[in-house]
Parts: sequence; C-alpha cells; structure tokens
Amino acid sequence: MLNLSSALAEIPPYQARCVYHTIMGYQLSGDQHRRINDILLEASKTAPVWRVTVEGEVAHPNPTETFNPLKVSRYFNGERRVKTLAVCDPHGLSMEWKG
Repeated sequence: MLNLSSALAEIPPYQARCVYHTIMGYQLSGDQHRRINDILLEASKTAPVWRVTVEGEVAHPNPTETFNPLKVSRYFNGERRVKTLAVCDPHGLSMEWKG
C-alpha cells in the first residue's frame, strides 16, 4: 500500500490514473481502507484519480444469491464521488446494470 503513492506520482498528470481491485477489501483493516482513501484524495489534488471496485455484499431480490456492487469513484481536487454502476456475483458470472 505504501507503494501506491509512489506509483501514482510516476504517472504524468495528463494521463488517466485508475486503481482497480476486486474482492480483497475484506482482508484490510479499517485503518488500511482509510489510508488508501487518503492516498487517493491527496493524489487527486494534482490530477483526477479513478477507482473501480467490486467489493462487499449487497442485498439482492433473490436471498439465495450474494451480489457485490461494481462502483466507480472519482477523486478530484481532494474530494471523492462514488457511483454504483451494477451489482454482480462475486466471480462476475452475472451482472445487473443500474444505469
């Protein structure tokens, strides 16, 4: 995680910076989640950063299925905005787009 700051700093500000991860968040502590968010917020002060994630469980109409949100976060000028694009099963076999 400490290398995330360095990796982002190496990307020229005119190039898109995107961080992507799936089903790994449960392995992190609350402090680690906050640290990642803080790194991305700080990096966004020089150029936008996008974060695409598939993490966590979400209630779904069929209670026998577990679904996870596909989210995109935009970090810009030290602020974060999050949008849920879809929900999918943990292995991406099915997806329900939210529009």
